[in-house]
Amino acid sequence: MKVLSVVLTAVIFSAVACGGSDSGSASNAEVVTDVVAECVGGGMVQTGAPCFRDDQMQFLLREAYWKVTIQKPDGITYTREVPASRKPIPQIGDPWPLP
Repeated sequence: MKVLSVVLTAVIFSAVACGGSDSGSASNAEVVTDVVAECVGGGMVQTGAPCFRDDQMQFLLREAYWKVTIQKPDGITYTREVPASRKPIPQIGDPWPLP
């Protein structure tokens, strides 16, 4: 009987310990839900991936970045700008903050 009580105690404590490690679970993570390229130059803003390859924009280009939309676990979204030079390029589904 004493062995059984020791085993049950160990099982209960291990269940509590495992349950307490949920703080870093995916349900509490912020996730990238949208990524849009934006280029600013020559008094205009161009959006979409082609702005990074547009030969006419290259000499006017002052700033290029990825506009990243992030969703919190409660469903609220917000945006951040990530430099275009960042590698790898942010992808939908990536955790936020980016590694």
